[in-house]
Amino acid sequence: MKLTSRNRTKEMNAIITANPQSASHRVAELAYRYHGLKLPIEDDPELGQLLSRIPVTTKADLVACGSEREEEYLRGAVLFSETSGSTGIPLQTPRGAKDLQWNVLNQIAAYKRHLEPGVDRIAVIHPSVLSPFVEASCHALTLMGVGYVRLFPIPGICSYERIHSVLARYRITAIMTTPTLAYKVLYETRDLRASGDRLPLRKVLLTGELISLECAANMETILGPGSRVTPFVYGSSETATLMIGTHEGRYLPIREDFVFEVEPEDGAGASAEGEITGRLLVTWLRDGMLPILRYDTGDRFTWVRTDDSGYFRFEGRVDGGGIDPARAQIIDQAVFSLPLSVYHYQYETERKRLSIVTGGCKCDERLIERALLDGGGLAADTRIVLDPEESDFYGFSPLPKLWRIS
Repeated sequence: MKLTSRNRTKEMNAIITANPQSASHRVAELAYRYHGLKLPIEDDPELGQLLSRIPVTTKADLVACGSEREEEYLRGAVLFSETSGSTGIPLQTPRGAKDLQWNVLNQIAAYKRHLEPGVDRIAVIHPSVLSPFVEASCHALTLMGVGYVRLFPIPGICSYERIHSVLARYRITAIMTTPTLAYKVLYETRDLRASGDRLPLRKVLLTGELISLECAANMETILGPGSRVTPFVYGSSETATLMIGTHEGRYLPIREDFVFEVEPEDGAGASAEGEITGRLLVTWLRDGMLPILRYDTGDRFTWVRTDDSGYFRFEGRVDGGGIDPARAQIIDQAVFSLPLSVYHYQYETERKRLSIVTGGCKCDERLIERALLDGGGLAADTRIVLDPEESDFYGFSPLPKLWRIS
């Protein structure tokens, strides 16, 4: 497997795992298996020292590995899957019996925080084609004894009217989906929800995209009193479920199964509060078909130490969609803090155009414009459009994740 050249672990890196000593032995074993590296572990070196000798693995490395290990994948996988290709070339993400099992158990741990068998029923809203996450999720729900249904809008087969009727008929109390798809379903069924009996839907579990507290609060307002919108889990098709989200926007790492590294940007160190922000690398400590060893997730996280443990805060993609991540968060917070129902927005940096889908709000547009220019830090010549005539969001079956800033 061709390796990347970024292989140093700086002293300021945050390294998080349950048992560093045990993890060191496992990391040394994986380094030899995947890279032929013989790391010295006789003197019990610190985990960070071992990691510093191992190259970082990228998605391109995994793609190349898929070609090299094709026969092994065909013989050993019990689930064939691959990424959607939304961030590049689709990547094969086969699951063997062992890694599918421990991923299911981790999803059970996440679902138990929100769902009760015999009380809750959940709709998994996702195209689910070739998705190892959705397959593991449904396995988890079955083992828990929680009733579920899979839904996705398909022209001529599954309309939004039918989705609404299914949610009502089976008294669905929760949905698990991406923020984009959750908002899309709420947008398309807004008239049905307003004209009929109130649905028992009160819980929304979100994953797959950055979810600000303002984004979650806006969705709770749309759903109505008593609703609860929560970042569900963090992970990807290749890495599996890595963290469990909380309503406060925190992500709790599954330390027993992984080693997490936060690699700060060059020259950056810990903040005055001891927080470290940077690129997230992850290593599997359990058996699996993919060589997830110091894998670059492409996401930015902040590690926050607490008296008893610590947690992660998701900061978005490293590339930031062509805009500084901090600035992107300010725009996101400003839009979702508006005193109206926001279903989607798109900020085009080059055109200086911010379009917001509200479903037909009746408000003073001058006040909205002033709030966005001041709170979002937008240039004075930014054009703000409410309910634009055209938007990717209006498509019948939108992508599970739509870029809000481009």
